[in-house]
Amino acid sequence: MPVEQGRFSIVLPVYNSESYVGQAIDSILDQSYDNFELLICDDRSTDKSLEVIRSFQDERIKIFTNEKNIGYLKTCNILFEKCQGDYITFQDADDYSSKERLEVTLNHFDAHPNIYLFGTHSRCFDGANGQTIRMRNFLTPYERLGDLVRKYNPFDGATISIRREVYKSVGGYNTFYDRIGAEDYDWLSRIVEKFEASVIPEILYHVRLTHDSVSRNIKSPMQLISHDVVHFCQQQRAQAGVDGISGGDKAELDRFLEKKLGPYHEDDSLVLRKSAELYMYNKLYRKAAVSALLAIQKSPFRFINYRLLLYVLRKSNVKLTR
Repeated sequence: MPVEQGRFSIVLPVYNSESYVGQAIDSILDQSYDNFELLICDDRSTDKSLEVIRSFQDERIKIFTNEKNIGYLKTCNILFEKCQGDYITFQDADDYSSKERLEVTLNHFDAHPNIYLFGTHSRCFDGANGQTIRMRNFLTPYERLGDLVRKYNPFDGATISIRREVYKSVGGYNTFYDRIGAEDYDWLSRIVEKFEASVIPEILYHVRLTHDSVSRNIKSPMQLISHDVVHFCQQQRAQAGVDGISGGDKAELDRFLEKKLGPYHEDDSLVLRKSAELYMYNKLYRKAAVSALLAIQKSPFRFINYRLLLYVLRKSNVKLTR
């Protein structure tokens, strides 16, 4: 069945991804559906990422550069403004897309004119050896996606595709989440409150997990509670129509943040323990061990830190040698 001739705009922010960005770009240029523009913005990389980007000669590629490093979220927002396509989607610099991703997605949009957002299943793989770590697929009935989003983010953010009308209505990422994560979850939450959304039950996107992934380098407590903030703002919008970030009850939001951040202020090793737990979930075992050791160094009299290190070592068999 032929696909509708609708143009895609693909947003690709890049920062220090010289080893992977070539594969990311190739995976888009090799798509079975070729009516797209690929908007790439280098966020002041200090490696050879920009050199790799400029080595591609294809009229569908549009290259931009930031004057200073502004981060993933703000770079995406800049690229959103430049999109000219009927549909907008993402390609992260260290991941790659299946060859039929755009064609399959467009066929779903064509078959379901009432649906304005599609996410897809995805595969997370070890960047060192290519082995699959886990699949992100969904047992929950797709018609209950709105209910699911109120509990957790069911998608890897880059799998999301929207009709252009969605961006005109909802806008881009909320800068509150700049450099703390969950911007895609907040965005998805705000979209599904206004537009019908669904899932394409196929693995069309491949997420590379590496030991130097920026999104997995936890530096502050706000990164660890960002999803909780999304949930709280969902509740505020459900009750008052607006959340504390966008002009609603900011005092209520501030009280929530104070409560959530309290334990981190009382125990300055807690952020390291939570980081270790996340690294274990992503099978970044060495990073988990390092975080556990740093927790002990930070608070040597907290028994829980030693217990965490023993757990990490037992589960991962990490040797504390470099």
